[in-house]
Amino acid sequence: MQKILKYSLLFFAIGIGITFLCAFIFNPEQAQGFRDMVNAKLKHHIPTIETKDLEPLLKSKKIQLLDTREPEECMVSYIDGAVMVGYNHFSSYMLSGLDKNKPVVVYCSVGVRSEKIGEKLVKLGFKDVRNLFGGIFAWSMENRPLTNSKGKTDKVHPYSSKWSKWLPQEKISYE
Repeated sequence: MQKILKYSLLFFAIGIGITFLCAFIFNPEQAQGFRDMVNAKLKHHIPTIETKDLEPLLKSKKIQLLDTREPEECMVSYIDGAVMVGYNHFSSYMLSGLDKNKPVVVYCSVGVRSEKIGEKLVKLGFKDVRNLFGGIFAWSMENRPLTNSKGKTDKVHPYSSKWSKWLPQEKISYE
């Protein structure tokens, strides 16, 4: 009987802990604040795609995924299958081997830089270009899979201290 009580209290404590952890990690007000910030920063010249809609497309391999962040950001993590094309030194040379008639999804930290690269892709003749709304930050905040050269990870490069406030502290990494 005492053993049952002991385990009951343990499971109760674990349940309470998980509840508080979930409330801390997923704060609906912060999530809405993030979406509002992204909406305000984007020009909306390139159609966006939500993370929930990207994941099945990645599995079907019906898209080309381009990471428009800088190498030091990509070293921390990236969405599996992404081709790193960068931002500061982006050139059409980096696009060799891509099909202009196959859909492209671009992403960066939150979607601002990738939107600009998306505009360049359209000017270069790519027919169907979409920007991942919220970028890798949104992908990470929804606990979707990330990888790096060592395998699976949950870490994300925050781009700058200004942007790091949108990521949970335990997910931030500069290396």
